[in-house]
Amino acid sequence: MKKLRLSTLKDKTFREGFEEFIFNCKARGLREATIHHYKESYAQIIRYMDKDMEIKDIDKNPKDLKIDAKTAPEMLVQMYKNEEGDAVVINSNYAIDAGLTPTKDSISIEDSESPYVNVIAVRKGDEDKKEIKELMKALHSKEIQDYINKEWEGSVVPVNE
Repeated sequence: MKKLRLSTLKDKTFREGFEEFIFNCKARGLREATIHHYKESYAQIIRYMDKDMEIKDIDKNPKDLKIDAKTAPEMLVQMYKNEEGDAVVINSNYAIDAGLTPTKDSISIEDSESPYVNVIAVRKGDEDKKEIKELMKALHSKEIQDYINKEWEGSVVPVNE
């Protein structure tokens, strides 16, 4: 039997699952900027689908995958290690933290053009501060770009804009 693990709850809409996810993020004490990024990403995704769609609404499944969508994202690496599914969808940050190398250990990975990126956000008016400009210069430097590429073997894509 083929199983694919997703981190959304099966009996909820994507919107309800996302609201629960945000609640969980706040309970874990994630920074407001991180939560804001998740909300912005959700807004981009939901533009292409019905926000009240449920996973059970998937009407085509040519590979006959059994989708188990009840698992919290932080548990997916352990499920992978326990071989509890033929495929497990894991965010790279969880995979890297668990010692996996997404570019080597995955069967599929988002390309470098993925819209899901980390951003440097500063308060309005702070963008011209010396420290911010130095940080941006460092992140764009060849030395840091080479370090990121070497350290994470392509699993983390350095800044290019």
